[in-house]
Amino acid sequence: MRRRAFVAGMTASVVAWPLSANAQSQTPPLIGFLGAASPEGYTPGHTPGHQSLVVKLPKTGEVVLSGDAVHFKSNWENRGVPSNNVSKEQTLASMERIADTLSKDKAQLWINHDKAQRDGLKMSPEFYD
Repeated sequence: MRRRAFVAGMTASVVAWPLSANAQSQTPPLIGFLGAASPEGYTPGHTPGHQSLVVKLPKTGEVVLSGDAVHFKSNWENRGVPSNNVSKEQTLASMERIADTLSKDKAQLWINHDKAQRDGLKMSPEFYD
């Protein structure tokens, strides 16, 4: 296949994909950051600009993906801060912001490094909607 034909075919696919995808979709999930621009504030501590992710799914509800704001369930429960985090104070404040979001929005917390929790979650090809 010649380069020009390949590029033309790819362009048509990229343009058509959103149209066909939207025709089949229902309510799309809302994805946002617990970032500096959000009312909840960002989640620094592990690193200066760290952000956690909030996903609002139609059936599952709101899920907060902790990123590195919380490493393990034991860190969350005991408000433990790993020694390699850049700021203990910022980490604790970030945990408090996450706790406020969980309480206010009745969200779930998915702790990215917690293997025990992860083992209980659906993995691809299963999904949450």
